Amino acid sequence: MRVWKLREKREDRWYRVDPLVLKKRQDYTAIPKSVYHQLKNKNHKGQGFCHRKFKANIIFDSLEVYKSKIKVGDYLVSSKGLLKVKKRGKGCYPECPIFDGRPCDFIFDVYFMEAITEGHLSAKDELFFV
Repeated sequence: MRVWKLREKREDRWYRVDPLVLKKRQDYTAIPKSVYHQLKNKNHKGQGFCHRKFKANIIFDSLEVYKSKIKVGDYLVSSKGLLKVKKRGKGCYPECPIFDGRPCDFIFDVYFMEAITEGHLSAKDELFFV
C-alpha cells in the first residue's frame, strides 16, 4: 500500500510533513485517503467534527484494497521503517452533532500503529506486510 500524505502534531497544531520521522515505540494513526476526504467533506458541510478533533499521521492512497486483510498484530514494513498494527477502529465523540448512537462508517478504517524501529516514511513510499 502506498503512502499519500503525512502529518505530525507539534505543540497542539498539525503540520503536513515529508518525511515523517518514526520514533521507536511511538504511536501513529493511519487512515485511507477515502476516509480523509469523507472527514473533510463532512466538516465543510458543517456536520460532524472528527476532522477538527481527530487527525491521522499517515494517509494511505491505496488502503482500500488491503482493509479486509489488515489485522491487529500485523507488521507493515517500508524500506525505512517498521510499524505494528495495535488497534483498528476508534470511538465516536458523543457531542458530535451527527452522532445518533451508532458509529459513522469511517471509524472502522482508523488504524493505530506503533513504530517498532527508528526510521521515516515519505509520500509515495510503499508498505508491505511482513
